[in-house]
Amino acid sequence: MERLRIMISPGRYVQGKGALHRVGEYLEQLGSSPLFVADDLVWGFVGHDVESSLRKAGLPLVREKFNGITSDREVDRLVDAIKRAGADIVVAVGGGSTIDAVKAAGFLAGIRWANCPTVASTDAPCSALSVIYTENGEFEEYRFFPRNPDLVLTAAHRRSRVDGGRRDHPLDAVRRHQRRCRQCAGVPRPVLPAGPRSREAAKPSAIRGTVLR
Repeated sequence: MERLRIMISPGRYVQGKGALHRVGEYLEQLGSSPLFVADDLVWGFVGHDVESSLRKAGLPLVREKFNGITSDREVDRLVDAIKRAGADIVVAVGGGSTIDAVKAAGFLAGIRWANCPTVASTDAPCSALSVIYTENGEFEEYRFFPRNPDLVLTAAHRRSRVDGGRRDHPLDAVRRHQRRCRQCAGVPRPVLPAGPRSREAAKPSAIRGTVLR
């Protein structure tokens, strides 16, 4: 049998300077009642741009705060928020934890999901899985989904310095600051199992939809 080559990817990928200013334009092709999920720090930087873009597209702005750890409880809380808002698409704005929580919640709620990553250092935006942690920040399970996000829209990028070094996207520094604040506040950082991420470590012990524990 001839070997097949298969590629899975988001429904649409948009990247470039000022992309967030056009998020409404792309979301209106996917739904009419978006729910945005972002923590307070990130929203303080990009919320105005998102609001302006949604206004131009004639879409309502509803935002739910992300509480910091992609736990089962947080995912279920976001599912409830989706239902209360009557959202038909849920949109993550932030880093990998926010994006993973939104993918898991969107899948359980049975609606479309999209994301606007604000850092360039994670593969969460385009993947069809979420990493779930306990409330204490310890690894709990992988959740695999039958499809990838419907939209990935980002302005995050890397730029070279004149001297050949690398310079972070501005929000990279914001996220590092937030992690430091979390540590100072006594919130544990997520901890993956020790050793390589092998198939043995990911064997399913229980199934919840498309959950790999």
